[in-house]
Order: sequence, then structure tokens, then C-alpha cells
Amino acid sequence: MGIVNVTEDSFFAESRVSPDKVTERVAQMVAEGADIIDVGCCSTRPNSEPVSAEEEWRRVESALYSLTDCDSQISLDTYRSRVAQRALELRRGLIINDVSGGSEAMFDVVGGYGATYVLTHSVAAERGASVTDDDEQIVARVCRFFEQRLRELHRRGVERVILDVGIGFSGGVENDFRLLGGLGEFARFGLPLLVGLSRKRLVWQSAEITAEEAMACSLALGWQALMGGATILRTHDVAPTKQLYKIFERYKALNR
Repeated sequence: MGIVNVTEDSFFAESRVSPDKVTERVAQMVAEGADIIDVGCCSTRPNSEPVSAEEEWRRVESALYSLTDCDSQISLDTYRSRVAQRALELRRGLIINDVSGGSEAMFDVVGGYGATYVLTHSVAAERGASVTDDDEQIVARVCRFFEQRLRELHRRGVERVILDVGIGFSGGVENDFRLLGGLGEFARFGLPLLVGLSRKRLVWQSAEITAEEAMACSLALGWQALMGGATILRTHDVAPTKQLYKIFERYKALNR
């Protein structure tokens, strides 16, 4: 899953794309092997100031129109149900990638349009407020969170769900690493598992580098995620991540 941020303040500057460059960036990612293009038009980095819903929609609409001839799977990174609804009216078949953990309004929209939905865990959704504690039970808690949210989604007829354990939204770097180490526990749900750790804080803070320097370390943790059962890696760096997949598939084929 290649990341395209039509924003001015996403945490990794090189991922930011102006509206007139979306088609070019997406074409490059597709050529490099991206299976899914994840378009975000409102930054969700910690402490970011969100743009208004109307400004987000203006960017989303522009991006979707520019990708009219793109045959690749498009994912929309939004937590606003109205933006998701308008996008699905414009382009059926979108994946809705919602980092908020979901809401009744969002579940109703996704169910109404039969869309695929990325259900993301976050401590803000679970507890009502962001925290930064070390939680040795984080894996069990995230499993309970998914169980509860999946019941709500199924009641609304949402069957195509991708799980995202929420690296970067778990309450701290230690919790992120615990989730990464416990990915195998989420196989019980029998659903695709998305992991987004590319150039995030657990990478650059632990390696004592910057996000701009964090590609190699991101790939190392990406391998760990694949070993743990991840099926989708959300990445800023499509070409090297595709190479990682090829190596992993060879490794897996010889070590069944």
C-alpha cells in the first residue's frame, strides 16, 4: 500500500504531494509495484491541526478526478463519515482507511455502500483519550477492541474488513513494539492484517535517526511484520518494499 498525502503537514515531508502531482506520483508507485494506493487529504500525525471537512473534501475530489483512469485499487485515508460518503458516491469500490477506530456514522456509510473498511485500533477510540503508558496487556486489549467493533460492523452488513493494529496510535513506542511482536494473535480473526510502520516514531526514535533516514530500519521491521502475519504493508517506499515482499515469498516457500 503506497502512501500519497495530498497535505501540507504530514510527518514525512517527502510523502506530501500537491494536487497537480497526484497522477504522476500514483503512476510512479504503480510502476514500482504498489497493489493499493492510499490517498490521504487530512494529516493524522500526532498534534496536527486538521483541515476543515470541506477543505479535505476539496482535496479528495480533486485527487479522485485526477485518478479516473487509474485501474489500481484506491484507498481513502479519512476518519470523516461525510467525506467517505461523498467519495464513495464519486468512486465505488474505494477502500475506506479510517484511523479513528470507527464511529456509528462511518460504519453506516461503509455498510450502505458495501465498501471495504480498514478498522484501526487506537487508544483514543478505546479509552476516549490518548495516553502514553506501557501496557503489557496491549495485544489482548486490541483483540477485545476488534471483537467489539467487528460485531458492530457485521450488524451493519460490513463483511470486507482489513485490520490495522494501529502502530503509532497505541499509546507509546513500547506498546507499538508489543503489538508488532504479537501480530500472530490476530490471525484468529481470519482477516487481512495491515501494518503501517513506515518511517514512524518507533523506527526513528529507537534508531536515534530522523524519519528521512529511516527507510532501511522501516524495511527491517516490515520483515518482522510479514513474519508475524501481516498481509499488507503501508509504506512511503514502494520499490524497496516490493523487493522485500519478493524475498519474503521466496523465504516462505522454502520454509513451510
